[in-house]
Amino acid sequence: MAFYRCPYILRTGEVCNRGSFRPARCQVHWNSPMRIPCKDCGVILPEEAREDGTKIRSA
Repeated sequence: MAFYRCPYILRTGEVCNRGSFRPARCQVHWNSPMRIPCKDCGVILPEEAREDGTKIRSA
């Protein structure tokens, strides 16, 4: 069984980096939606953000 590090990005912009046996995320963040930092401004966006760079407005 391998040991992994959690790649989840926190609100502060830091990576969680907790140890876990799950390849996706740690026990705290395994069910949380993944966030992606914007390439232009650095704002952390939800996983549903488009790949072409446009940001989705929440209702």
